[in-house]
Amino acid sequence: MAWVCFSCRLAVRRRFVRHAMVPCPECGRPCVDLGYKIPVPPKAKLRDWRILEQQVLQRRREDAQVEFRYMIRRKHWLEREIARLQSMPVNDGRSKAIKLLRKELAALRPMRIARRK
Repeated sequence: MAWVCFSCRLAVRRRFVRHAMVPCPECGRPCVDLGYKIPVPPKAKLRDWRILEQQVLQRRREDAQVEFRYMIRRKHWLEREIARLQSMPVNDGRSKAIKLLRKELAALRPMRIARRK
């Protein structure tokens, strides 16, 4: 996996690291995971690094928007499902299902998307 520091224009190779921070060897800031398929430009090509950084930021914005839409859809589905189950006669299994759905609904916290100016 390629981890890059955009401020130092440095690439760090690590094996797959899940949910971990890889610090930059020069400045200590967290590196950004690019995966293994994205080519890393040479350190001297500042323009290519800026383009790569913009592409990574754009991709993160798009991913955040997709995640936000999913969370909103899931929230609405949970609300409808809770209402549907509540409209039916009460029984133990249904009460337990409603409780679990409410717990999941409470756990959903949509991410904020940075607004474009």
